[in-house]
Amino acid sequence: MLTHRSAVSFAMVAAGVCLAVVIAFGSTARPTPGAGKPASLSAGALRQKAVEFAGGPEALAKVHTFSYDFVFGTDPKAMMVHHHAYDADKQLYRYACTLDTFTKTNFWKGDHWTTDPDVPKGKELVAIYHYPRLEGTLYIDGKPLSGEENMRLLRRVNDSVENDRYFAFLPLIVNNPSIHLDLAPPVKDEKYGELHGFTAWSGRDKATNRTLWTLYLTPKGEFVRTDIVVLNGKGPVVVYWEKWGRFGPVKIAQEHIIPQMRRVFRHEHIKINEPVVIEPPR
Repeated sequence: MLTHRSAVSFAMVAAGVCLAVVIAFGSTARPTPGAGKPASLSAGALRQKAVEFAGGPEALAKVHTFSYDFVFGTDPKAMMVHHHAYDADKQLYRYACTLDTFTKTNFWKGDHWTTDPDVPKGKELVAIYHYPRLEGTLYIDGKPLSGEENMRLLRRVNDSVENDRYFAFLPLIVNNPSIHLDLAPPVKDEKYGELHGFTAWSGRDKATNRTLWTLYLTPKGEFVRTDIVVLNGKGPVVVYWEKWGRFGPVKIAQEHIIPQMRRVFRHEHIKINEPVVIEPPR
């Protein structure tokens, strides 16, 4: 039901878009498959632990509605917030933010992440569309757009939707059978000690994927860290997944910390399988 589909600070967050990505191995070097593998450890077994910890293999199928705020930063004057609401049965998505936030939200252009100053004048943006078909309407201060401008901005909205959802549901999204797995070498983490992880990637060529990831978890399956390298960017950047909580059938990490950038982004006001309002602005 849930398909897998910002300057270094927010761009590294946006690196979550889509599992047409490669996952880094804790460094820029690519490991030999099976390196650092204990006799009883495999990428498949690690994935199974991560999935079970996050709610189990059927958890996403049990999510009929969700809503949350994706919040980047801690300074109220500079905070960026994306409001999300989704009805999976109707396949309707509602995304909202200020135009100032949208201008600062990165998207993938060519071979890199970038911002796009070419957005309409106004205060508030709302998009209502059929996810994942990209059929719908974008509203600026309550007025609907149309034609190519509507579709151009709707694609940008969907980039942001995919990114924010990816960071909410990643441990379950990697259970998709079309995703390839490779075992990653273990790392010595200052907070968690030795961590084992796996590579999850889709497509035919890992080398040209937008993003390289490593997904690390504790022995009990708690997904705690990703190491990310963005195509044509610097890295790796370590992101810690903190404050896990259960919401209906799934567990979600409510806080993500990027120590080397002194950045934090969060999922707040999370509601699963509660009524959502997906209406155009009035």
